[in-house]
Amino acid sequence: MDRQYFINKICTIITKPINRDFTEKVLQEYFVVKILSISDKFIIAQHAKENLLSYFNMDNVIAIQEEIVLSASNPKDQIKIKELEEKKQKEEPKISSSSSFVSVQNLKNIIRDVKKTETNNMIQLNVKR
Repeated sequence: MDRQYFINKICTIITKPINRDFTEKVLQEYFVVKILSISDKFIIAQHAKENLLSYFNMDNVIAIQEEIVLSASNPKDQIKIKELEEKKQKEEPKISSSSSFVSVQNLKNIIRDVKKTETNNMIQLNVKR
């Protein structure tokens, strides 16, 4: 496939892992772009939200994925958007207080309790000697 196909299309750039944590929203803002220029060495792309430019070195690009562009003002697209939102809601796990997911706060509490127990055990050991 000729890379030039992607010029002026909205695409997701899949790269090698980088040393940054991204939320899903930031991932979309950073890696979903309009490709302005592409060569065997780089991609120049424009971000939709703020029209800022990005440079992607092709050595770090794993894939380029063309995206479907939907418009909220188009009645046909409105139906598709609604379907996608409903599907997303069904797929997202519901986290409740009885959930099997571990919360960060619970982990912090466990660590605090373990440290207290270790300290108490050390004190008891010192007293028994």
